[in-house]
Amino acid sequence: MTMTISEHVSRFVAMKQKLGYRFGRCEGMLHSFARFAEDRDETFIHSTTAIDWASSSRAASQSEGVRRLRAVHDFGTWLHAEDARHEVPPRDALGRLDKRRPRPCLMSVADIGKLLTAALSMGPAGTIA
Repeated sequence: MTMTISEHVSRFVAMKQKLGYRFGRCEGMLHSFARFAEDRDETFIHSTTAIDWASSSRAASQSEGVRRLRAVHDFGTWLHAEDARHEVPPRDALGRLDKRRPRPCLMSVADIGKLLTAALSMGPAGTIA
């Protein structure tokens, strides 16, 4: 018997939680996607369905749509490893999140030496020095 997408979501979330991940909004998103796909009588993930769901009017903004699609992409990757009939939606089909990386802090060899010396001189955590 074929499992529903909702059942797969529950398995995926349980597995990730056992590995230490916290699922808040993402779990709700995946269950929302599962209901959307099941309303279309689908039992396997299809890229077009994932993109339709992620870009639907429920997504308040483009960045929310990107987050929704990324959640299904990760879930689809996991399911595809078990059963190739599940498609892996393209991660960036709705664009990318506009996150800018912070400028790197470049340190000289001498600065790294000073940092290590200072760290070694500190007492154990939770003590008063």
